[in-house]
Amino acid sequence: MVRQAAPNARSFPMWGPNGTVTFASHTDSFGKAMQAGSPFTAALDAMQNATVADMRKLGFTLN
Repeated sequence: MVRQAAPNARSFPMWGPNGTVTFASHTDSFGKAMQAGSPFTAALDAMQNATVADMRKLGFTLN
């Protein structure tokens, strides 16, 4: 599965103020999805939720 996904992977052109939180969630969520052979939609949701929660904790206002 990694070989199938790797050619289509793209990097992020820029990172937000909490890039380390986003990357940690990315690594954890996608790793679990890859091991389970499950779709990446839940991994993307987890990554977004972790990033948004951390930004709010840092005092950012999000719409």
